[in-house]
Amino acid sequence: MPILEQAGHSVNCVELPRVPANGCEHIEYKDYLDACRTAILSQTEKPIVVSHSMSGIVAGPLSDLLSSQIAHTFFVSAFLPRSG
Repeated sequence: MPILEQAGHSVNCVELPRVPANGCEHIEYKDYLDACRTAILSQTEKPIVVSHSMSGIVAGPLSDLLSSQIAHTFFVSAFLPRSG
């Protein structure tokens, strides 16, 4: 993201939780939501959220839940769940 940073923007790439190689830990959808919610709410300004691929599953609902804390959301080749 050097181009964005050179233009004066702050960039935060959220690392979603992963199941360790030994498979002992159980990761749930809520864990992904919590990681992204925490990243969004920790920003000092309203962030622009960019979602790619599988992360659309999380970014879509969070864009609804945190609409007042997010400036814009962009979905790039992202999967979006149906409403309801």
